[in-house]
Amino acid sequence: MAAHFKMSSESCPKSKKEIKKMSHVSYSSAVCSLMYAMVYTRPDLSYVVSVMSRFMHNPGKDCWDAMK
Repeated sequence: MAAHFKMSSESCPKSKKEIKKMSHVSYSSAVCSLMYAMVYTRPDLSYVVSVMSRFMHNPGKDCWDAMK
């Protein structure tokens, strides 16, 4: 994971507009895809997957940018 991505609870959306915008993003599906890759081919992704999965309940734009 690149050092310039700072993941924290402050990056989670707070306004209804931000929450609605992020509801159309398939963040949990992307995390699941990373989990699949981690288990079957890339065990070095375990740290990244653990950090990204912490924000599955309320991902923000910063989380999505880090995922991409």
